[in-house]
Amino acid sequence: LSTMMAPFLFLATHVLLFFNNNFADGFVVPYSHSILKESQLLFQATAVSKEESSSSTTTTTIDYYRHKDWKLTYRYSRPKEKSSSLLLLIHPVGIGLNSWFWDKVISTWQSTSTSPTTIVAPDLIGCGTQYGGDAWNPSEQGLSFPLGWVEGVEALFPTIFEEESVKDCTLVVQGGLAPVGVLLAKRNPNCITRLVLTSPPTWKEMITDFPSSELQRNYKFLTNPWSANPAFALLEQESLIRFFSNAFLFSDTCDDEWMKNTQRATSREMRLPVAAFNAGLVNHRSFYDELTANDLQETPTLVLTGCDDKRDRSEYPQMMKYCQWKQLRNCCNVLPWESPTEFCNALQDFISNSEEEKRNQKQ
Repeated sequence: LSTMMAPFLFLATHVLLFFNNNFADGFVVPYSHSILKESQLLFQATAVSKEESSSSTTTTTIDYYRHKDWKLTYRYSRPKEKSSSLLLLIHPVGIGLNSWFWDKVISTWQSTSTSPTTIVAPDLIGCGTQYGGDAWNPSEQGLSFPLGWVEGVEALFPTIFEEESVKDCTLVVQGGLAPVGVLLAKRNPNCITRLVLTSPPTWKEMITDFPSSELQRNYKFLTNPWSANPAFALLEQESLIRFFSNAFLFSDTCDDEWMKNTQRATSREMRLPVAAFNAGLVNHRSFYDELTANDLQETPTLVLTGCDDKRDRSEYPQMMKYCQWKQLRNCCNVLPWESPTEFCNALQDFISNSEEEKRNQKQ
């Protein structure tokens, strides 16, 4: 599970266990779906653009697009000058989190980068309700994990790659959404030039199947209204978000902007995507085959973590051909928000070095 949400899941699980142990089993929502493969992770259904900020060199908007029956939203920072370079940013999933997570990186990059870059930060399916995107309700529309979120991002590709004539794309993925990034890079080697995994799960966690029985139990706990509603109501309180952010996510303390944004994005509509992620559906299986596939082995990859995050990521560069692991000082688990300048500097160095290596290989 994402380091981002592990503390919330820890408390939620204990709260949910209390309800599960103290109420009759009849209150538990029946669960009959097999959780073995992406094609089986289908929960069956019942049933516009505005400018955020601008400068003399860039304009940032929140826009929307269609994917199947969903209206989806994304942050779009476009330089006034023509650009063939793209940063594609995948946000973490959790209480009060969506594409706003990348605001500091977007503003820092566009103010410091020496070359014009288009930046796109999509809201994953069900996570953009704050901006007018559709909510996801498993009783109304099916969604597989993590493939459904991957396909939702891929639906943007005709816009960002063809209309913008993008030739170079750096994909950046935060925390436990690493499987989404890995699948995007593996499925689209002609689009994704390089991959950055920020505070990802350990290599062992990425290549280990999640027990089906545990997935089922977690999903029941986190979607049963008798248990989930009181738990989410507790976890969405400002005091608890601040407490767990300070205890587990930040090296120092979270800032007021972090708290304001999480409170603004928190809603009942966001609970189901958070429940699905925290249940373990995104990392329900091993991704060893994708991580070691030829396409991904040839993709320059950077694993970026904070020095205060003590989990070992050394196996990534050992197992992936063009992979490096770098740690940032005075950071814990949310590097893009804690230290956006250092984060952007690390990305820019990685991009420059990978481009130089590519040129040397052609000579």
